[in-house]
Amino acid sequence: MIINHLIVGSQDVPASTQFYCEFLGFKTTDDDPGAKGGQVLEHDQCELLIIPFPQEKLPNPAHFAFEVSTLDEFKRVLQKAETMDLSPRSMPSKASAPGTTEFVRGKNKYQLFYVYDPSGVNLEVMVKL
Repeated sequence: MIINHLIVGSQDVPASTQFYCEFLGFKTTDDDPGAKGGQVLEHDQCELLIIPFPQEKLPNPAHFAFEVSTLDEFKRVLQKAETMDLSPRSMPSKASAPGTTEFVRGKNKYQLFYVYDPSGVNLEVMVKL
């Protein structure tokens, strides 16, 4: 089973579209997002539907994670986050230490960091070590 798509609520669809394309390499499509003013983005087997949401419904979703394939890719995305002044954090909280951290879930060990998108969605970027 795979996730077909994620809906990301945004007050500024063009800003969110630019963020996901620039930061994580998503590409815009001409597909119908099912909501006026929305945008469909794609990357490998993942689609994001950037949908206009009013401020009172944001952030939505509150958190989601992207797993990259290699440590080199992780380092490239981390460098991109730093270049874009996204203030990568080691934990979900705004008050957490800057940088990355390692995390063990079951038999898997990950390196990860967090940033916020333009609508306040907490993004986690992780790689299996």
